[in-house]
Amino acid sequence: FCASCSSFFAMRPDDYENLLAVGVEDDTVSRMSARVIRLPDDTLLLAADAWASGNLSTRTANSGFFAWGRAISQADLDALNNSTVPRSLNFAGVMSVDNSTLASMTVNFGTSPDWSGNWTNPDYSFAAGGELRGVILVSDAARFSDNVQADSFVQGALLGESGQRGIAHVIDVTLDDVGRIKDVGLLREIASQ
Repeated sequence: FCASCSSFFAMRPDDYENLLAVGVEDDTVSRMSARVIRLPDDTLLLAADAWASGNLSTRTANSGFFAWGRAISQADLDALNNSTVPRSLNFAGVMSVDNSTLASMTVNFGTSPDWSGNWTNPDYSFAAGGELRGVILVSDAARFSDNVQADSFVQGALLGESGQRGIAHVIDVTLDDVGRIKDVGLLREIASQ
């Protein structure tokens, strides 16, 4: 058993690799199971899914789901917003808590950048949209579909680098006849216009 180990596995039908990591320090044990995109030098560019950490002595533990990455550079953001032709990027992927939820988002760049998205699950679907503030996506309550109740939100950030961009985001929405849905997701760029 090692004090800190990680392994990458590429047995996936998409462009991600699986990362399994374990760390031990004194009585604390931490684990992470994530889908990741690595740069050629092996540093992580995008990651998402599950983590857990617990203390053997106190028998206390915490766990959760995450989406992580490096924000796109200011130069990349400026190039997208200052393009002489309207520019949109499309992103799609599954959510981390409930992998049966498919998400798709379009980010429109220019003088008033904004975004729109759809989340589809066998038990529900909803739409949202909002503005892009730098690399941060913020939902606008007026742009939710009619089945989304007040006090719901979607937030995220543009991550990665040109050719390997993504969106890490969280949804916390209450849907009519469904209830509260909380999830986190990492979407990959699928096409540009």
